[in-house]
Formats: sequence, C-alpha cells, structure tokens
Amino acid sequence: MKFILTFISLLLFTGISYAEDDDPVITSDDYWEHTDGPYGGSVWALYADDNVLVAGTLSHGVYFSTDHGDSWIQSGLDEGSIFDITRSEDGTLIAVGQEGVYLSFNNGRSWEESNEGLDDAKPQAILAVSEDEVHLATIGGGMYKWDSGNSSWVENNEGLGLKFGYSLAVHNDQVYAGITNDIYRWDGEAESWEKLNLDLPGVRVNAMKSFNGRLYAATQEGAYVSGEDGSEWEKLNTDFGDEYTYSLTEYDGRLYIGTRSGAFVSDNGNDWETYGLTDYTVYSLTMGNNTLFSGGNPGVFFAR
Repeated sequence: MKFILTFISLLLFTGISYAEDDDPVITSDDYWEHTDGPYGGSVWALYADDNVLVAGTLSHGVYFSTDHGDSWIQSGLDEGSIFDITRSEDGTLIAVGQEGVYLSFNNGRSWEESNEGLDDAKPQAILAVSEDEVHLATIGGGMYKWDSGNSSWVENNEGLGLKFGYSLAVHNDQVYAGITNDIYRWDGEAESWEKLNLDLPGVRVNAMKSFNGRLYAATQEGAYVSGEDGSEWEKLNTDFGDEYTYSLTEYDGRLYIGTRSGAFVSDNGNDWETYGLTDYTVYSLTMGNNTLFSGGNPGVFFAR
C-alpha cells in the first residue's frame, strides 16, 4: 500500500495543470479555502508578496503562482526537498533544502545553485537580515554567513556546541538560531554565538517569531515564549490537541501557529483558539498580498 500511495503522489506531481475531474476533493472549513494545488505532496516552505506565491515541497522542488494560488507552475527547480524560502534586500529569492541553496532572479521561475563553501552541510533555514548579512542554518555544518565579496558561504560556528541548525529569527534587532535542542543568540561584536539558559525539553526548535516584544518558539513539544532578551523562557499553556508545532507567522496583528492538528491563533500570545485545518498538518505559514497562507499536505490554503 505504501508503494501505491507513493506512486500516486509522484504521478500527481509530474504535471503542471490538471483536469478538473482529476483534482482531489479538498475539504474547506470556516477559515480556509484551498488554492488550486500544488497537488500530490507536502508543502514545507512558503513565500508570498504582491507579485508571487512560492511553495517549497517535499521531494518535488518549487512551484510558483502569479495569481495568488489560482494556478501553479512547477519551476526549473523541479526536484529535491525545500525547507525555507525568503527574499533578500536586493530582490533575490533564496530557497534552501537538503541539496543546498538556490537563488532565483525572476520570481521563482528558474534557480541557480549557490553552494560554494558548504561542503556536505544540509541547509534547513535562511535569514536575510540585510544585503550584507545573510545567515544559514544547516544540518551537520552548523551556521554559515554569506561572504558577498567571495560569493561563498563561510562557516560561522564560534560558540556553538553540536552543529544541527533548524530555525532562525530576528528579535529586537538580534539574530536567534535554533541549534540542536537549544537556542543561541548571535553576538555581532564578539562574532560568536551565545547559548541561552532555557528549559527546553530536549527537542528541536522548528520555527521562531518575534511578536509584541516577545520571542516565540515552535517545538516538537509545544510552544515557548521569551521576554525582551531571550534569556528566560516558559512553555505556553495551550490546548493544541497535538503538541508538535511547526510554524509561526504574524498577520493583521495576530500570531498564528501551525501544528500537527491544524492552525491556531492568538491576539496576545497567551490565549489561543483553533483556526481550522484540524484535519491537516500545517508545516508552513506566511503572509503576503494582504493574505494569510498555509502549507501542508495537500497543498496550499488561504484564509478567507
């Protein structure tokens, strides 16, 4: 049965457009409506702005939409798993996954590899703080920074323990990284990472987000929150149904979190309520073009 399901998934991803009769039936709810794809697999990364909606998938590369999800086109990056997508200050789209770093100068239609200096590291998260400061979290290689002068990635692991990076965020003008089962803060003056004293239950941080002066972390065992400097953390008292959390984003003054049992929303970061998609895992959340998007399996939804 597993082989049959995998085979069906591959078939669904090989085409760009699909006949209406062949499209899967997606159940919507009071909050979300399914876009027209991309069908056949999991969407782990999303980027959206006024011009383009880009979806990074598990094993099938990148799809993009220029009509906010009414239709999807598979890009020139048509294989491999993509875990994070962002846009740098100069307008370049950056996608990262197990095969490396990819750059797009035409809104996701085609991609170029940018792996100089990475060796065997497996990229997981990308953060473009400014045109001159781009951080990369990887599995096995730890942290890297982009050296624009030499057009290469430079290892940036001073102060780190184990070198398994999963997430990145900016909070109060400082860079934070989820490394192995801890959170580190970048000290630009000392050019090193500082390990924060926090009581995480030995699980990785899948995503972080700054909201209303506090920093939030989505982990495999619920969500955590810190104050201004990230030095003290506490677990949120929530009822997510499934404590495995994947993604965080802010939209219209509210904080959203994606879990293994749907999406949840909070006005203040303390009190949470369900926000639909309870039958789906929400791997990614983002906002763009005044719209909230979620990615999972199957495909991409947008909030109505």
